[in-house]
Amino acid sequence: MEGIPEGFFICEEYRLYEESLGNFTQKFYALPSATTDYDLTGQILWPGAIALSNYFINHSECISGKEVIELGAGSGFCGLVASRFCSKIVFTDGIDVVVNLLEKNKQFSTCNAEVCKIDWDEENNLACLEEKHLPIKYSIIIGAECIYGIHSIEPLFRTVEKLLENDGRFILCYVVRARNVYEELLKISEAKGFARELLQNDKNIYIFSFTKN
Repeated sequence: MEGIPEGFFICEEYRLYEESLGNFTQKFYALPSATTDYDLTGQILWPGAIALSNYFINHSECISGKEVIELGAGSGFCGLVASRFCSKIVFTDGIDVVVNLLEKNKQFSTCNAEVCKIDWDEENNLACLEEKHLPIKYSIIIGAECIYGIHSIEPLFRTVEKLLENDGRFILCYVVRARNVYEELLKISEAKGFARELLQNDKNIYIFSFTKN
């Protein structure tokens, strides 16, 4: 927009937070509220990340000792909690300023942690993994509140297809805010050949496990 400098809407005035979960506390940096640019909602903590984190605390066997990659990680809160149980965590996001936040927050990981930029819409979106000599196949992919509109569903599952091992699982926490988006999530995932298992349902917060048929 003419007259508005590049980066005008970007805010990186992060605060250090401590979120209590069960018997421990997770530290992380985040903004106190979202910016006016919807693409930067990854800079705050969302309910889905807390819900999926609690699920991993109560069901740590599903990620214990595994190499895990998080898509649309935002602040990386969920991956930080997962790092208490897995052997390696790779945080990814498609927005540069959010990737920078992940670099800041990876210090709070309790296992080996890496950060990569993965834009679901880019054809060669796994280049960052290859450049860092990281695996491009994972047995566990996680995502928490990383779907905000219908347009993002197909690119997400297209990326999951590339990353998921044959017998791997994509564990997704989805918070229903629009019924049509939820219905498209189920429809598109089925059309792309994913089987679905409902792991947990708390009001409008769903945790699914997707596996490739």
